[in-house]
Amino acid sequence: MHKFKVINNGTILVNEDFIMDPWIYGHLYNRSWSPFPKQNFDKKRLKKIKFCFISHLHQDHWDLDTIKHFTKNVTFFLPKLSFNKVIEKTLNKIGYHKIKYIEYGKFQKISPNYEIAVIPPLNKGALETDVINPKDDNAVAIDTGLVLGLTKLNINNLILFDNSPYDIKVFQKYFKDINIQNLFFNYNGFAQDYPLKYNMLTTSQKQKISYELQLKKEKYLLKFINYIKPKLLIPHSSDFILNHNRRLFFKIHSKEFLDKDRYAKRINKITDIKAYALYAKDTLVVEKEKFHVDIKTKNKEKDLKPSPMKLHFPKTSNKNFDHLLSIALNQTFDRIKKYKLSIPNNKLGLDFGSSKYLIDFKSKKITKNRFVKNNILILLTKKKIVKLILEKKLHINNAGIGCYLNWERYPNKYLNFRDLYQCLNFFHV
Repeated sequence: MHKFKVINNGTILVNEDFIMDPWIYGHLYNRSWSPFPKQNFDKKRLKKIKFCFISHLHQDHWDLDTIKHFTKNVTFFLPKLSFNKVIEKTLNKIGYHKIKYIEYGKFQKISPNYEIAVIPPLNKGALETDVINPKDDNAVAIDTGLVLGLTKLNINNLILFDNSPYDIKVFQKYFKDINIQNLFFNYNGFAQDYPLKYNMLTTSQKQKISYELQLKKEKYLLKFINYIKPKLLIPHSSDFILNHNRRLFFKIHSKEFLDKDRYAKRINKITDIKAYALYAKDTLVVEKEKFHVDIKTKNKEKDLKPSPMKLHFPKTSNKNFDHLLSIALNQTFDRIKKYKLSIPNNKLGLDFGSSKYLIDFKSKKITKNRFVKNNILILLTKKKIVKLILEKKLHINNAGIGCYLNWERYPNKYLNFRDLYQCLNFFHV
C-alpha cells in the first residue's frame, strides 16, 4: 500500500519519504506568489524525507524555505539538463550534496519501493499557441515530468508538473510500451503573464484569450489521456495565489479552469475517468489493482486564500543605467552566437514613463525617448526593475512569471516575437 498526498501546486508526497517539487512555505518571485491553499503542514514531517525529485528550474518547484527543513541526508534527483546546475550549486551552498542526475527515459531504482524515469519536456514551442514545430531548435523548454514506478505493485504513476503534453511523439520515443495507471497533471496555464499583463488588450479581450488558450491546452491533454488510457486522473501543479494584480487575475481567468475541484469534475465528465482534486489533508491510497481516496478537505477553495503580500526587490548598484544597457546589448550578441539563437527582426521598447529606450537588435543601436508602435515589443515597468534584470539580480523569466512586468506588442502575435523572447533570457551583463 502506498499513500500519495498533493500538498501544494506540484508538491506531491509519497509515503512520507519521497517528495516531488517541494513548495510549501515560501513566498516566491519577489513575493508575488504565495502557496495555495495557505499551508499548515507540520515542518517536522519533512525530517522523514529521504528522496526529492525537482522537475525544473522555476522557483515554485524547489522552494528553499521548504527544503531547509529536510535533513542533510536527503538524495536529490535532477533531470540531466545544463540549466539544473543552478539548482545543484544552490543546494550545495546550503549543505545538500547528495545530488544525482537522471537521463530521459532511463528507469532508476532508488529504493525497494520506487523506480523513477524522467519525462523530457513535452511543451517545446507551445506557449501561447498550439503550433508545434519539432525542427525549431531555438525553442527552449525546461519542464520535465516523472514516471514513478511502485515496484512491488507493478503500478506506474505519470506525473506532469508544468510539462503540458503537447507532443505525444516525444513521450512515445521514451515510453512507447509503458502502462500508466494514475496521471497527475497541471490543469491550467495561468503561470504566465499573457494575456494578464499585456496592456493593449481590454479586460474582455483578456478573458476571451485566456479561455481559448485553456481550451487549446485541454485539447492536447485529452488527446494524451486517450493515448495513455489511465485509470485515475489527479489535476495538480497549478495551485498558487498571485499577490500582484490579484483581482484582475481572478477576473480574466475562468473559474472552470482556475478551481481545482471544479476542474476535476469537468475532466471526469469529459473523459468518464475518475478524477479527484486532492488537497493537503486528502490521501490517495494505491494498492495492487485498486485505489481509494480519503477526502477530508471540506472548504475546498473558498476560505483557503492567504492575504496579499507586497512585492520585495533587492537593491540595485550605483552603476549608470545607460552604460549597463549598452554592455548588456553587446554581451547578448555574444550569447546569441554561443547558443545559436536568431537575431530578432523586431525592436524592443523600454517605457519608464518619464523616459524611453528603443533597442534595435538588427542595427545593434539604442536610441532614447521615442519609438513607433510597429513591429515592436514594449516593456512598461520601473527603471529599477530593468536595472536589476541587467545586473542579473532578477531574471526576466521569473519577473514574467511573477506578473510584475507590463507589456505591449504590435502586432499581437507570439510567433512574430519568438526570437526576441528567446534573446531576452540572455539580455544582461
